[in-house]
Amino acid sequence: MILSIKLENLIQTNTFATNIAKVLPHKITIVFNGDLGAGKTTLIKNIIQSYGVSGNIKSPTYTLVETYHTPISIIIHHFDLYRFHDENEWLDAGFDEYFTQTNTICLIEWPIRAMRLIPEIDWVVDIHILNSENLINNTNQEQERHMDYHPSRMVTITPHTPIGHECIRKLKSIMKC
Repeated sequence: MILSIKLENLIQTNTFATNIAKVLPHKITIVFNGDLGAGKTTLIKNIIQSYGVSGNIKSPTYTLVETYHTPISIIIHHFDLYRFHDENEWLDAGFDEYFTQTNTICLIEWPIRAMRLIPEIDWVVDIHILNSENLINNTNQEQERHMDYHPSRMVTITPHTPIGHECIRKLKSIMKC
């Protein structure tokens, strides 16, 4: 059972992230695929905020992982593997140890850089910009005038475990699809 949804704007993205947070168990691994600028980090930040985490939620592009403690005693690890040159960097960084903890949600951007080493993946989230030609054809000056411009995205979630399938079932029920 796959779920696909078109997100037209940041409000829809935030609502979708909130709905995702409502259905996730306290132990799950989700990987996020998409080109640079596809919206992986934005969706993840909104999921983290949906758990009541406040303050600066930053991209782990340079730190590789950021950890957040929620008010309901769930730990969220946000990984960004974009800067990996070799999948062994996963082991060198000790990331395999993050997946042995209970009450832990692991959200991973650029999983392809260490796919063979990531423990059981419950969801694969693919994000595609639908009208990216507008971004490519606009000059920087035009883009500055349209800072509120947010191209539509197609988000597809594919479950890979029984837990992942159950979460999709619950998410579809909440979203009435």
